Amino acid sequence: TINGAAIVAGGPYYCAEGQMTSALTSCMSTGLIDMNGILRYIKAQEKAQAIDDTANLSSHKVLMWSGTNDNTVSQSVMKSLAYMYQTGLGVNDTSIYFNYSSGHAWITDYYGSSCSTTASPYINNCDFDLAGESFKMFYGPDLKDRAAKMVGANLLAFDQVEFGGGAMASL
Repeated sequence: TINGAAIVAGGPYYCAEGQMTSALTSCMSTGLIDMNGILRYIKAQEKAQAIDDTANLSSHKVLMWSGTNDNTVSQSVMKSLAYMYQTGLGVNDTSIYFNYSSGHAWITDYYGSSCSTTASPYINNCDFDLAGESFKMFYGPDLKDRAAKMVGANLLAFDQVEFGGGAMASL
């Protein structure tokens, strides 16, 4: 059962409307997103039973992260996403982290580049346990402590091409 989402530097559903130009501009940097049009599209898709009833999302928990130094996906895009969940879809249980100076990366509290960096391997030490906070939000505070030491051999690089489909598959 899915009970929520943790979203790091992402845009609203159907943001690009199938257009590569929109994906690379409005949905990443400019943030000029027609949220009313997107919400109308979501309702039309719901009515046509192309997607599940969005009322199912009202009990979900959503965590959103956007760093103030992320120049890849701007905060205005993430603010549109927050609007979509909170106002458009009625999700009340949200945790929003838009006040850290992180670059475009996955955030940790113990490992990685400096917080404001946007560079490979896109893992930044911002003194914040984003994965831990996400799990606590979804499963409650009574989680086992994480391993005391990261095992480098557990970090595996893999080619993601097979999961992407055609050039427009994720738009």
